[in-house]
Amino acid sequence: MLQFLEINNGIKPWVVVPGLMNNGKIMAYEFYRRVGNGRDHFVGTLPERRKDPSRITEDSILNWARILFSSMNEEEFRKDIYYVQVEI
Repeated sequence: MLQFLEINNGIKPWVVVPGLMNNGKIMAYEFYRRVGNGRDHFVGTLPERRKDPSRITEDSILNWARILFSSMNEEEFRKDIYYVQVEI
């Protein structure tokens, strides 16, 4: 199951289900950086460990990527960084 979130246009077509899911898989987020020419680079995977779904927000998910790309200003970050919600 692959669910996409595009940060810069505000599309949120997903419902967050934390941690271990009913099918025994774990929710995670794969982060990517746009580098031009239609190419994107995989940055890393962040597994969801929180059990309280009220604590899971777009900002809380993106904080991990903000640490990795701390040298980027917010405009660049919103334009170039996005994530895909996956099950692992």
